[in-house]
Amino acid sequence: METAARERGAALLKAGRFDEAAQALREAVERDTQDELAWRWLGAALGGAGQAEEAIRAFSRAIALAPASPKNHFNLAVALEQRGELREAKARLHRALSLDPGYDPARWRLKQLVAA
Repeated sequence: METAARERGAALLKAGRFDEAAQALREAVERDTQDELAWRWLGAALGGAGQAEEAIRAFSRAIALAPASPKNHFNLAVALEQRGELREAKARLHRALSLDPGYDPARWRLKQLVAA
């Protein structure tokens, strides 16, 4: 597993340097297409850079690799919400909560969407 590009991307993501993070994380997933964490972080970087379409694709790939991860479903929900797909976003939040009923970020976000 290639971790150097993934870790560089994670550091850039944490620093809010989304475009640079996305570039590093693209490199990571090209080197290891099965790296679920790199796909998740790539989605976060792309979402931070305002590229919701690409973020949705990255999060969908992370879900394909780890379908039982509530974080992946939550992240996809956020990207879908950015794109205005509220019904699908709510469905993904419900899926995250079905996988982990105690996953508070999904519960909070779902309350926000229902109230809107």
